[in-house]
Amino acid sequence: MQLSLSRNSLHGAAICAYKMSDIIASFEGPYKEQSTVHSNWLPVRDSAVPKPHPAKVTLNDVFKE
Repeated sequence: MQLSLSRNSLHGAAICAYKMSDIIASFEGPYKEQSTVHSNWLPVRDSAVPKPHPAKVTLNDVFKE
């Protein structure tokens, strides 16, 4: 994966390598969010995380009758 920064940010780029298990684990939470681009990253309340989490929905879940 190549990561680049926005034009109004620091100049730089990186090549990153991740194990798939680490990527999957990142969707387990806890989550953080910013209310604006100028805000600090703060924890998301558990009650504000959608259930089921969108990253865990499969096509089988979508088309389940």
